[in-house]
Amino acid sequence: MGQVFSVALRAYNCYTECMKDAAILLACMGRAVRLHQIASDSKRSFMIKARTRGLIFLVSLIIIISSRGVVAGGIGGVLDHFGNDLKFTYGYWPGLIALGGAIAAAELTEVDHRVSAHYRGGGNLGKFDKVAGYVGDFYVVDSVALLLFGISKLAHADKPALTGEAMLEALALTETSTAALKLAFRRGRPDGGKYSFPSGHVARCFAAASVLETMHGPMAGIPAFLAASAISFSRIDSNAHYLSDVAFGAAWGAAIGWGTAWFHKKSIKRLTISPMTDGTGIAISYRF
Repeated sequence: MGQVFSVALRAYNCYTECMKDAAILLACMGRAVRLHQIASDSKRSFMIKARTRGLIFLVSLIIIISSRGVVAGGIGGVLDHFGNDLKFTYGYWPGLIALGGAIAAAELTEVDHRVSAHYRGGGNLGKFDKVAGYVGDFYVVDSVALLLFGISKLAHADKPALTGEAMLEALALTETSTAALKLAFRRGRPDGGKYSFPSGHVARCFAAASVLETMHGPMAGIPAFLAASAISFSRIDSNAHYLSDVAFGAAWGAAIGWGTAWFHKKSIKRLTISPMTDGTGIAISYRF
């Protein structure tokens, strides 16, 4: 009987030791999970801050170098130039597009959750969703516009340089205004993220496409609008935005792009008359 009791006592001691070890293991696992969550949150916070700082830097750079008013009239010239961009956007027909987008977005909010529920799993476009997210981001679109403007200026190619300038100004206005709207509405995303309304990717891409269409016609505009539309669908398919976010973003960006490009196109002096350098006559040039 004593031997049985001794064996039972040893078994109990072994059991308690195992339970202690299991408790320690669970505690370590819990700590590891918490550390992983902290690291993930820190990484996410760092990425958001980096993207925000990058956007602020690019928009600032665009404002500094895109406007001809910098050379001609300093800060006042810049403000006047952007003022004309806004005047041609909201004072004329492009403003009706933005208004139509706002009305459409208000109506579409009723079906937002049903559409998002349909695409909740995401991945209908496969890896294209991720690629489209990169292509439509500010550091790609804005950088392309900067390169177009800079290279065209160096090459003395006036029309591409004017296109680059219009695109840079349209992007600056689009990105600053969409950022302000995001902060004002603070709408949650379908995937649980923040700042859903309006879609910055969509607004940015439609602004660039509208500039290309205005400055170079359908041959450049149609492919650009098709690309912008594909990126728009990817934002819904990836569960990053609601349908109304995308609809308003498209209208908002297109309105700013068309208005800004229209101002730049109208500002081109087609007929130029200047005296000859040797003083023997005048030179007349006409821009087609």
